[in-house]
Amino acid sequence: MKCDLCQKGELVSEVVPRLTNIGPYAVRDSVTRDRCPACGETFLGLDALHAAELRAARRVLLEGPAVGTVARDVRKILGLTQRELSPLIGLSWEAISRLENADETSPANTMALLLLVERALRGEALEGDRGEAVKLSRVS
Repeated sequence: MKCDLCQKGELVSEVVPRLTNIGPYAVRDSVTRDRCPACGETFLGLDALHAAELRAARRVLLEGPAVGTVARDVRKILGLTQRELSPLIGLSWEAISRLENADETSPANTMALLLLVERALRGEALEGDRGEAVKLSRVS
């Protein structure tokens, strides 16, 4: 594939390190990006970036402890508002707001967020207890 910028070079894929911040944690991972040898421009797709963020969220939720800022960052990575997340984990949006400001989250809430992250990685549609569906795009 030719470079969109210079139209001269053929893009070369390369794996590069990436640091993702989730709450107070910094998670090292890698992403694949394309680089043009002719002009030096690099291109990183949104799917690759989102997948790295989801992998980082999964790692933090598994290794914990999950604090409120982790819950907030995971919700944002999932692309959900507090109101959209509410039926998916069975809490009111007010409770989610309190959770995101807490020093520590309960194991049940951590597990609920982890399950949503796993479903997002598989590209499944999410449906809350009131029938609201939220489609998360599949990432690789």
